[in-house]
Amino acid sequence: MNKPKNIAPGWLRLLDLLSANWATQRWLNVGVVIGCSGGADSVALLRLMAELRRQDDDPRGFIIAAHFNHGLRGRESDGDQKFVQELAGELGLRFQTCLLYTSPSPRDRG
Repeated sequence: MNKPKNIAPGWLRLLDLLSANWATQRWLNVGVVIGCSGGADSVALLRLMAELRRQDDDPRGFIIAAHFNHGLRGRESDGDQKFVQELAGELGLRFQTCLLYTSPSPRDRG
């Protein structure tokens, strides 16, 4: 593995923890689908997995950034989808989305 340079200690610790608990040898030769809402936790996981894959000298597997757009928040939902798609592109990952516009139930409307 090629350790990254100039990475914040906290981020490096997260990389080490993920690598120790889910060794890259277990998933580098297969596809991994990561559900990414665009929120901080799923974005962090996506970035961590992409970085671990990038560190491998000969990665053969792939990572897919998957986003499900429920369409419940209109343009905000579309913005989340666009953000995840652009992030996947920046990280060199495949992107897959599904769009299902639903109307809020009476209970959700207040």
